[in-house]
Amino acid sequence: ETDMTSTLKVDNIAHSGGTTGMTINSSGQVDLPQNNNISMFGLQANQNVTSTVTLTNWGQMNSQTHYGFKTVGSAMNVSSGIFTASKLGVYRVYSEIHVVKGSDTRWIQADIKFKPNGGSFIGGDIYDFLAVAESTTTYLTINRTRYYNFNHAGDECKLQVGSSQSLQINGEANNFDTMICFEWIAPPVA
Repeated sequence: ETDMTSTLKVDNIAHSGGTTGMTINSSGQVDLPQNNNISMFGLQANQNVTSTVTLTNWGQMNSQTHYGFKTVGSAMNVSSGIFTASKLGVYRVYSEIHVVKGSDTRWIQADIKFKPNGGSFIGGDIYDFLAVAESTTTYLTINRTRYYNFNHAGDECKLQVGSSQSLQINGEANNFDTMICFEWIAPPVA
């Protein structure tokens, strides 16, 4: 009987073209640099909602001092509330929306919408409601998570909020109010 165990000692594994695919540090931690891609954006100012609107005025949450977070890999691009991927792939998209209201609100629509290249925005209509507590102002946090396949440069994503009454979506620079996060989890699926 032959013992077939052995130890392969390497610092990194690369593609034949030279691109590093994996590194292993002296502690044994494995890093897959091509897979690392997480970016977060925070709403920079309060936004009033009186009908269904796309949230705009996003700022990248990229500060160890203010957020305890720095962008990993390449960030998403955002313009007028529309996000596009700088790196194609399947993303977990997570949002947290902070709502302020002084009266009962029968429905609040909060959707992470996706537009495949050349198509229309999809993503369903998901609702919450707000029943005001004893004080004059009540707060609500709405969370949404979706998985979207960004497999074309023209694919788009947006965070959309609507309501049966006017309300305020909280946003503030260097704070943890309304935010959206994009986490790359797999290569794009054709």
